[in-house]
Amino acid sequence: MAKQPIKDPKGGLTAAGRAHFKRTEGANLKPGVKGAADTPEKMRRKGSFLTRFFTNPSGPMTDDKGKPTRLALSAAAWGEPVPKSRSDAANLAAKGRRLLERYESVKKHAQHNQEDHGSWARKGKGGSARDRGSEKLEGLTRATGKRAEQLESMAKAGGFTFNPKRDEMRSSGFVSAVSTEYEEKHEIGEFSAQTIRDYAAKHAEMLAKPNHHLGAWTTTGPDGKTYVYLDVSVVMNSAKEAADMGRKYNQLAIFDLNTFTEWNRYKNPDGEDVYMPVAPYMEGMFSMAKSDGKKGEGVMLIPGEMLDEDGIAAIMAHVQAQSSSQKPDKSAKNS
Repeated sequence: MAKQPIKDPKGGLTAAGRAHFKRTEGANLKPGVKGAADTPEKMRRKGSFLTRFFTNPSGPMTDDKGKPTRLALSAAAWGEPVPKSRSDAANLAAKGRRLLERYESVKKHAQHNQEDHGSWARKGKGGSARDRGSEKLEGLTRATGKRAEQLESMAKAGGFTFNPKRDEMRSSGFVSAVSTEYEEKHEIGEFSAQTIRDYAAKHAEMLAKPNHHLGAWTTTGPDGKTYVYLDVSVVMNSAKEAADMGRKYNQLAIFDLNTFTEWNRYKNPDGEDVYMPVAPYMEGMFSMAKSDGKKGEGVMLIPGEMLDEDGIAAIMAHVQAQSSSQKPDKSAKNS
């Protein structure tokens, strides 16, 4: 019998490909949502995919011959038009964010439990502070437990930032872990919904603090294996706030939820720790600073006082806007 291909030539994985990764990595991959995202689960899955893959694309949409890359073709596996440019990719990412917003709104109403509120009201304000604190921690772990299967899928697909107190996902802001003390590392094949429940129960007091979130991300280690990390993180409004916390707790990186970009820690010429976004944003900054041979074009002058984390975040927004609206569509030349 001929060996079944892992990759679908039209985009995405074949059934054999999903079975392969289930067998080798324990990944529970499902076919993309090609029809209407008309249920909360479909909204979450398609929204998560479009946001992760096209907010900050890992490569071009077309090759040197103008043909769509595997990254671009992956959109077809989710029932979306194959993007031909960065602008098309940005539109897909925007659609993904809208789907996630719809998902959060639907889930918030669907999971609104009047019985829990009635139970709390009947108890009134009586009882000790210890009892009320215990109830709060139990509610936090219960909210995480209800979402555990969903969180497992999101963690294996790339990651999440979840506020268990409000029972909501975060999709904007800048994230820094509070301490490596709360970091856990699991091989992806051994990671499960129960892993998340156990972690939330173990660190419930920390997660109950204001603006503290349960975070997860997936990465490939030096040994070639895929790992899922769990930690307690704080979401800040600005890059500098997150960077200051990262420096305080000696974090190797912070994360920008707005663009799904990791910012790694470096030493500047003065020997100070600074956080900078990883490629392709840095490549975008450098390419904009080069002249294309026409006087004044492509040159970007940056005041020295802007070169802190917040200044870099502003430049990133500028680069993203320029690349989305002003770059010519190379694929058009080949059509």
